Amino acid sequence: MAACRHLSPAVDALVPDNRWLCELDGKPLVLPREPRWQPDRNARAWRLDHLQR
Repeated sequence: MAACRHLSPAVDALVPDNRWLCELDGKPLVLPREPRWQPDRNARAWRLDHLQR
């Protein structure tokens, strides 16, 4: 199984309980329709930037 690109490096793809997270890798992010429930765009960008280190 390939390494997960958008997960913390602490998430081990070889652990069976983590496999479902890795299966989401590369899939589009589906945000809630209600804007007030959507995560902040800057926060998402920060998280992605810091996970790719």
